[in-house]
Amino acid sequence: KVKPRRLQKHGHKFSPQKAMENFINDLDQLKKIISIIVSSTTLSNTKVNTTRPLLKIRSVTAIEYLIPHIGRHLNQAERILNGGHLSREQQSNNPDLIYPTSAERIA
Repeated sequence: KVKPRRLQKHGHKFSPQKAMENFINDLDQLKKIISIIVSSTTLSNTKVNTTRPLLKIRSVTAIEYLIPHIGRHLNQAERILNGGHLSREQQSNNPDLIYPTSAERIA
């Protein structure tokens, strides 16, 4: 788990390569979990909670939602690694920004 910036060591640099290594390791773990779930009918039919209070879906369906989500993260990481630091003008057009810029809030 990542510590908040105020608790992080000052002068510590973020390593995109290390982040990608961790992400790939997480994908390997997920692959193992998926193979276990798919091979077991009990686990495949297990219902899991969602963000909606009364909605539960099968574990296999949850995985089906997770795969495209991971694909979006991979595309985002690739754009970030290829683009490097963006200039101020390009930041407003950056699809990887999570929060809208002040100009987008006004529009």
